Amino acid sequence: GTRLSKLPPPWSKSMTLLKHGILNFVLVVVAHGYATSPAFQGLRSCRKFRISLGSWVCPWTRKDQSLASWHVEKARILTLPLLRNRVAHCGKAKGADSKRQDLDDLRRQGFEAAMTGQFQAAADILEEYLSRANAADLSALNCRGAMLAELSKYDSAEECFQAAITAATASGDEQACVNAHFNLGNILYKQRKFSDAAASFHAVLKLRDNDVQALNNLGLALSDQGEKEAALESFSAAAALDTEDPVALTNQANVLADLGRHVDAVLAYEEAAGRGAEQDLDYWLNLGVAARRAGMKSVAEEALQNALDEDPANVLARRLLGTVRGEKEGEEKEGGREEESN
Repeated sequence: GTRLSKLPPPWSKSMTLLKHGILNFVLVVVAHGYATSPAFQGLRSCRKFRISLGSWVCPWTRKDQSLASWHVEKARILTLPLLRNRVAHCGKAKGADSKRQDLDDLRRQGFEAAMTGQFQAAADILEEYLSRANAADLSALNCRGAMLAELSKYDSAEECFQAAITAATASGDEQACVNAHFNLGNILYKQRKFSDAAASFHAVLKLRDNDVQALNNLGLALSDQGEKEAALESFSAAAALDTEDPVALTNQANVLADLGRHVDAVLAYEEAAGRGAEQDLDYWLNLGVAARRAGMKSVAEEALQNALDEDPANVLARRLLGTVRGEKEGEEKEGGREEESN
């Protein structure tokens, strides 16, 4: 009569584990639904709610309030952050898009103001844009600097161009670096800082040795420093690179006249006119003076008459023209006397 205990079937343990696994899966799914519902968002701080939910889903944990609470809390912790992160990501994406659009609008407005000659407005708008932009915008820096230069705010313009140079050098943007050096050289020249301006134009030519405008401006800076021969080389190089541009030839003629090479100066002036140089008052005066000093009285007389036609009230042109005509008459008389003596 020994009574033997009834052993469970060998598969009962596996079935129990399977049942518990299925029920736990149902728990997580249902808890996820409640955890993400608006009702749960308002009641999740209530411990009673968490316990009752656990008891409803898991009857075998009715007496184990901590376990029921853990199941629900586990579901909330595992699911809500994922949803929150997704919503936050969408919110950040929308926020980033909106910010980007606002910045693009500011940038566009700044450039439009610059194109229409509203220098102060353009400078102010681009200043706000640059203060809000995450990265340096080289075009905006250059444009704002140019607007400030137009307003004669050279110190602020110089800061913009220096910032553009630094950023362009760091990013390897050669064209932006060239533009910033060129613009910086221009405002330094306007402030009569000729040595610093020449250094800026040299920096341009170090990157682009065939930049005709930089060669011209370098020549002007060197000439105003008194370095006439170096200026002549710069102008000659510019004239050789662009055989249609009259500016380099006109500048070259001016330096030749300063060096006392008056015949070469007259030839350069005339060649510049052949390239379409603006034959204004200054052109005719310079040609007239150079021709007079070269002994080319007829050329000088014609040039000075053209200058007087440009500005009938110009005292210098009238006086030089009278001087040239007097010298020409004197030479003609002298020539007549020589013929008579012969």
